[in-house]
Amino acid sequence: TDPISLAISFCTNAAVATERTRMARELHDIAAHHLSALIVQAAAAERLVDTEPAHAKQIIREVRAQGRETLADMRSIVGILRDTGGDVPRGDGDTPIPGVDQLEALIDAARASGDTILWRVSGPTINLPPLAGITTYRIAQEALANARRHAPTAPVTVVLMTTPTRLVLEIENALTLEGIMGRGVDSDLSPAGPSATEAGPPGHGVLGMHERAALVGARLAIGPTSDNAWRVVLELPIDTDGLPSDESSDSTDDGDES
Repeated sequence: TDPISLAISFCTNAAVATERTRMARELHDIAAHHLSALIVQAAAAERLVDTEPAHAKQIIREVRAQGRETLADMRSIVGILRDTGGDVPRGDGDTPIPGVDQLEALIDAARASGDTILWRVSGPTINLPPLAGITTYRIAQEALANARRHAPTAPVTVVLMTTPTRLVLEIENALTLEGIMGRGVDSDLSPAGPSATEAGPPGHGVLGMHERAALVGARLAIGPTSDNAWRVVLELPIDTDGLPSDESSDSTDDGDES
């Protein structure tokens, strides 16, 4: 075989491998976040159907709404994967590309699924490139899914801090015995809630989070803290070409109204 043919074959195989990784990463994020929440909600409805039928019906309605959202996200991912224009993702139809401006909606959806989340925002509103925006969103999505899987009763704190040159996203939840066993953390903590096994076995989300962070030149730290919590910290440098808007925000939302 001539060198040109070998080079073409190598490039083709590399492109296919890259696209497979991209597809696996996106589809995993959808499955981990939405489907684990659907399983937890369905299990809760099953437990309540005889004793609290009205509550069970409400949960089933939320499952239906979550299912529709999952379908919409899957369609969005199909649109992204069909993109042939380089590194700029795009949606499909009217579905918006997930980004920093969609984080609050993500948290609202998690709260609707039963999660307890404290949401804090500080700093100017920034305009990230699409790939950086979707990276931030997906890492937050995966971190919330992991918190639900490993510590379903523990409250979660999500903090978004921005400056003109840096974005920091922190997601932290208290460790439970199930989370310690699943993550291999040494501790003598006692259980903080029911088993999270209904949400499914551990996946490959942490690897995908690190891959996403590396793609945009961000730093990602994941692990236990000294005060028996599990923390995910994303530090994303912001190119001065992506200047922040004139608006700024500094707020805390503990979800009492959700």
